Amino acid sequence: MIGSELKPQAINPLSRLTGVAVLAVVLTLAGCSKHQPPKSDQAITEEFPTSWAKNTMTVFTTAGIKTTEIFSDSVVSFAEKDSMQAYRVRVNFYDNSGEWMSELTADSGVIRERTEYLEVFGTVRIATRDSAHLATEQLAWDPAKSKIVTDAFVTITKGGDIISGYGMESDSDLKEIVLKRQIKGEMRDYEQVFDST
Repeated sequence: MIGSELKPQAINPLSRLTGVAVLAVVLTLAGCSKHQPPKSDQAITEEFPTSWAKNTMTVFTTAGIKTTEIFSDSVVSFAEKDSMQAYRVRVNFYDNSGEWMSELTADSGVIRERTEYLEVFGTVRIATRDSAHLATEQLAWDPAKSKIVTDAFVTITKGGDIISGYGMESDSDLKEIVLKRQIKGEMRDYEQVFDST
């Protein structure tokens, strides 16, 4: 066929019309699928954070005096819910004169700045200025009571004394402790360590 002429072939108008119709149907379906709601109820249920930050510090004050400093390696904020999810948390508590009382560490936590509420999770530890130590897996700072509260199992040590139980309410210096149930051990030099029920 070298040197022969190539003759143009006639295009069937019906096949051209069919091709255009198929293309139009495909484009219409593609356009509709973008605007239809997701089929699964789980598809869009998560809220998106408003910000993310590393190496943060949050400070709570009362009458101009610093009561709490919260440090974290990273924070994801949800501003509309006044909620921050913090990771690798370290908290310093201060007394009414601004003197350091205790330090709390935890794997993660939730901070609500407007209400000054804090809840922490994971490996939770508190060490006080008079060498008391607390270990638990969850606790919260209740600003309405100015108390640390938990329903989880806690162990408190000071010197050679160890006491443990489920559920606790205490000041942030671990001086006025109320254990709620299944208490084991004794602790000297404490104003309150007792079963509240």
